[in-house]
Amino acid sequence: MHIYTTGDNIGLSNTAVTLGKFDGLHLGHQELIRQLIREKEQSGLSPVLFSFDTAKRKGVSSLTTFRERARLCETFGIEHLILFPVNERTMAMPAEDFIREILAGELGAKTVVTGTDFHFGKDRKGSVDTLIQYSNRFDYSVITKPSRLYENEKISSSRIKQAMGQGNLKEAETMLGYRYFVMGTVIKGRQLGRTIGIRTLNLEVEQTKLLPLQGVYGTTAVIDGKKYKSITNIGTCPTVTDCGAVTVETHVLDFEEEVYGSEAAVYFEFYIRKERKFENLAALQRQISSDIERVRDYVVV
Repeated sequence: MHIYTTGDNIGLSNTAVTLGKFDGLHLGHQELIRQLIREKEQSGLSPVLFSFDTAKRKGVSSLTTFRERARLCETFGIEHLILFPVNERTMAMPAEDFIREILAGELGAKTVVTGTDFHFGKDRKGSVDTLIQYSNRFDYSVITKPSRLYENEKISSSRIKQAMGQGNLKEAETMLGYRYFVMGTVIKGRQLGRTIGIRTLNLEVEQTKLLPLQGVYGTTAVIDGKKYKSITNIGTCPTVTDCGAVTVETHVLDFEEEVYGSEAAVYFEFYIRKERKFENLAALQRQISSDIERVRDYVVV
């Protein structure tokens, strides 16, 4: 899969393109992607996902970082992933200019696939009707898909975030169509887990990433393409450090390798318990050992 970011010259041709923010790549987004794959099978068009980058907006959390989005796109069969910057210049671009310069020019779109409520261009004046209006001039066709529903309501990134904020991980997973996960780089922590015989991987996660509610989870860790049963704590580690900052620490069962600097992904299987401060390290060790046994019994890798 080819990835394009700010400043890259794209120069594609004969493509099927879907456009949007695509935070979470939930079931609604996946319906658009499936149509791209059908266009490839039927007409030989290359599937392109064009994602508007809003990650730099202050205070806005994301269900997926760009790295996570890239992993999902590759799994779904996307051949070209484009991260388009949302800034003052691009926000001022009229819809017609976007179609001429980007959609037809840089992307070489022959088919455009969108949801029925898609808007783009200056002041969000561009819509599906705009795409259809210019389709003959720029030689592309437009396919629209209705919103996917869950419990009779539209699936959206904001709705999934709401479920996450309420601790309803399974509801969020149902709307996403996959287990929620976090990707990060393994960094050196204070290595205090070793003092109680329970080593952990400390994940450096992008600040904009929306984490599940603080607590302990049964998880599946993916390291260098291999899957492992694991247990993950999201919180401040009050018994050991109580540093105040929320961290992601994962104990990988039956794993002793040094993987600092490697990329790891943690998939959340089920919630175990709240994070709390124990009276001493021995009590913490006993509880973690009990948590680990639950993971051995229930997490399917």
